[in-house]
Amino acid sequence: MEWVATFSGLRSGETNPGRLSTETLRWTTNHPQSSYGLGVLIRGNSRDILDGMSFALMVGRFGAWIETDSEETSAKVRDALVTAVTGTAEFIKVAKA
Repeated sequence: MEWVATFSGLRSGETNPGRLSTETLRWTTNHPQSSYGLGVLIRGNSRDILDGMSFALMVGRFGAWIETDSEETSAKVRDALVTAVTGTAEFIKVAKA
């Protein structure tokens, strides 16, 4: 497994929006729900996966985004979340140094 990204967002519906807690995501192809080598994103130290539809809902509701360390990693995350279908590719970003 490879640590690849952090997942965060802003709370909506509050007078003073606060940042959601940051969560580390791990990318792996060694998971029963990984298809065709695209991999899945495992949330934190759990066995729960972050799928594309859940991420799309979080983007809409909380303004969530994912930051990665490189364009290569961003491509893995976009593929695993099938962002081409959910329209969330712009919410996968390379962190600025």
